[in-house]
Amino acid sequence: MAIVIALFFAFNLDKPRIANAQTPETEIAGKIINGTHDGDIPADTEVLLLAIDLVNNQIIEEASTLTGENGIFRFNNVVHRPGVNFRVVANTGTHTPTVDMQLVENWQAVELTIYDETTSLEQITIKSYVLMIPTINAREREAGVLSVINLNNAGDRVWIPDLKNPNLTGLDLFRFNLPLGYKDLSVESELPPGNILDIATGFAMTNPIPPGDATILISYIVPYEGDGFDFTLKLPYGATQIRMLLTEEAGSIKADKLDPTEPVTVADS
Repeated sequence: MAIVIALFFAFNLDKPRIANAQTPETEIAGKIINGTHDGDIPADTEVLLLAIDLVNNQIIEEASTLTGENGIFRFNNVVHRPGVNFRVVANTGTHTPTVDMQLVENWQAVELTIYDETTSLEQITIKSYVLMIPTINAREREAGVLSVINLNNAGDRVWIPDLKNPNLTGLDLFRFNLPLGYKDLSVESELPPGNILDIATGFAMTNPIPPGDATILISYIVPYEGDGFDFTLKLPYGATQIRMLLTEEAGSIKADKLDPTEPVTVADS
């Protein structure tokens, strides 16, 4: 699926935190579960307990343990300290599920969900693709672009690219195309850590994509000549909803396969 867009110019995903009303705990206990149908839990999976020092901005490994029968794990004698949060991590390779303990009410029922891996992108779709032009520098002929992308993995496996495959191409990666000449690319997401790779048409991501929803923020600057630029937006994963936003006084957007809408207010000034 591709959409040709013509633009004409007139000139810390932070998740909300739950207040930790816990009394001091001396034990963290839980289990690893496999969210893939008929998936196994690897024997002796390592689980890490990390201390996040909010004052000194450090992450320190407090302890590690191996899961027992049925994926059960336990950390004893966990000592609370002012300005320190705890994080539990399943050290399972490329995709390492985590739980921040300040978000957990019952410290004796922690669950870490792992998934079997897949290299197939078939279950991944784009629910919403919003492209905005929040800034225009008419003197330098440059436009600032911000895209907000909501994606969904409808399967029960975590997508992880096979980076060791000598025949790997950009088509095997989770990718987005960008206008010619773009610069100052910045990509943020709710996905687990990964790398951003330059490809001929834009960029690709190696971040694991577990089942469920996630949001990606993309920003960049694109040069233009005259009064605008053309951009063929390619959507290899489809898109349930596509929106292009530009302030009325800045110009207009024309795109095939898209219809104009009534003006919307993005945020109060």
